[in-house]
Amino acid sequence: MSLAAGNFANHLLAMSRACKGDELFANLETVDLPLGMLLNEPNRTIPHIYFPESGIGSMITSLSDGRDIEIGLFGADGMSHVGAVLGDELSPYRTVVQVAGKGNRIAADRFRRAIEGNSDLMRLFLKYARSFSIQTGSTALANGRSTIEARLARWLLMMHDRISGEYLGVTHEFLATMLGVRRPSVTDALHILEGEHLVISRRSEIVIRDRHGLAAIADGAYGLAEREAERLTGWRGKPLFRSV
Repeated sequence: MSLAAGNFANHLLAMSRACKGDELFANLETVDLPLGMLLNEPNRTIPHIYFPESGIGSMITSLSDGRDIEIGLFGADGMSHVGAVLGDELSPYRTVVQVAGKGNRIAADRFRRAIEGNSDLMRLFLKYARSFSIQTGSTALANGRSTIEARLARWLLMMHDRISGEYLGVTHEFLATMLGVRRPSVTDALHILEGEHLVISRRSEIVIRDRHGLAAIADGAYGLAEREAERLTGWRGKPLFRSV
């Protein structure tokens, strides 16, 4: 099936079918998204916009002490460099693939032409931009007021929403980088979640057992952005569940 036919696992591209996004589809190319792939560098013109079909991308900034921290993530629900929707060719952040997958990409200038010439398409992507801004706002709130275990629970739920299955291939070191904390703090937080039987932590792998319990630990840090994403774009994460 050709890309122009619009059969996509990516939610935004799938929704673009109803907007008659033929110009968008015609300029897409399929790509692999290997772990660690750099999708854009900070303060450099961004050549391509990526739409994951699988895998997850992470928007990261560097702190003054040299540590990194994640400020936003996206998978098949969204796209890289949401600023392109607003005509911005640069980003102060870098974006990397944190879970390998596949997807499609389009040259940034062709993306702009496609949405500027289609008001329905522009409206769809503006709604996603709004949704993503709410996600980053929720991240800022969590970073400012939540405990490390609450932030970790939120992050695990967000990742789990965007993958198939219950297994997350992540290390403690990686989690520490994403949360902007030291590795021992992540290890302690994982022990708390394991003690509540919410996850199983193995070497380089975390198994999600109880989403409902993780949401309770997240203490309000998870849920608002997800409800707004569903309201604005129709995208829905996984339901809350308890293991049996």
